[in-house]
Amino acid sequence: MLLSEETALAGGDRFILRGFSPLANFGYTVGGGAVLHPNPPARRGAGKAVPEALPRLRSEDPAERVLATVEDAGATGVSLTNVAVVAGIGAERALGIVKELAARGGITELPVAGKLWHRS
Repeated sequence: MLLSEETALAGGDRFILRGFSPLANFGYTVGGGAVLHPNPPARRGAGKAVPEALPRLRSEDPAERVLATVEDAGATGVSLTNVAVVAGIGAERALGIVKELAARGGITELPVAGKLWHRS
């Protein structure tokens, strides 16, 4: 979904889409859902298909959401702030999970620009 204006959202935030009628004080609910990725990376060609990370971003496990976020960023890496926003968790919790995943070898943190990289 593409919004006409910027909106502050985090992963896991819920939303409701409402429609409006020309009649005064009358509207209707179109639908609703939850934000999986508030700022997805640009995709080209066949990459525009639904990325593998999206179903994992629905996980109840924050570590799974963090790992999916890092993997989805690919070779460009992702900052700790963006990991926290996409995973829908606080910065301190994200840092703890990142350190745990790095200790297990799931991701590697590079000191350059504070980016996190997925290790294959």
